[in-house]
Amino acid sequence: DVSADLDELGRTQVLVVCGGVKSILDVPKTLEALETRGVAVAALGTRDFPAFFSLRSPGVDGAPNRAPLRVDSAAEAAAWFGAHRELGL
Repeated sequence: DVSADLDELGRTQVLVVCGGVKSILDVPKTLEALETRGVAVAALGTRDFPAFFSLRSPGVDGAPNRAPLRVDSAAEAAAWFGAHRELGL
């Protein structure tokens, strides 16, 4: 079951800051669903995609799930989001 929130994130130009996905979710499938809907995903200060209560979300092979992009500051995140909007992505 896919949350309607994912569809809305794909339609709305908004920057969301969160601590990661719920631990009960399938993280690789969630990342894929976000990508399919055109939602840009980045991690702040790490390449690992966080789970809600953990800095890393373990993948099926035990290695951490990777975020598609790493940004190292709030200013970099804002610039990246601005470029994403400007390109109409």
